[in-house]
Amino acid sequence: MRDAATRPEPGRAAPAGFHFEAAAEDNLEWRVPPIGAGRCRYTVGPGHRVCGKPPMATLMRGRFPYDYCGEHLYGRWLEDGRVMHWRLVPDAD
Repeated sequence: MRDAATRPEPGRAAPAGFHFEAAAEDNLEWRVPPIGAGRCRYTVGPGHRVCGKPPMATLMRGRFPYDYCGEHLYGRWLEDGRVMHWRLVPDAD
């Protein structure tokens, strides 16, 4: 599990007047899966081969869980047992 010292960098620079803040995904869509649950479903290559690594987080799409490993979390990461992401916020005046 990562901590604030090992967070990934945002994927781009913030526009003028804004900055990125780490924020928890406090909705029910992203969850930390139980140990041993599923495999990463990210597909790679033209043959649609599934990644298959152990998951770090699960995206709930309706009733269906989609598990993803740390490499395929779409810019998210785990910190203190929560799924985190970068949020763009305005700078203080």
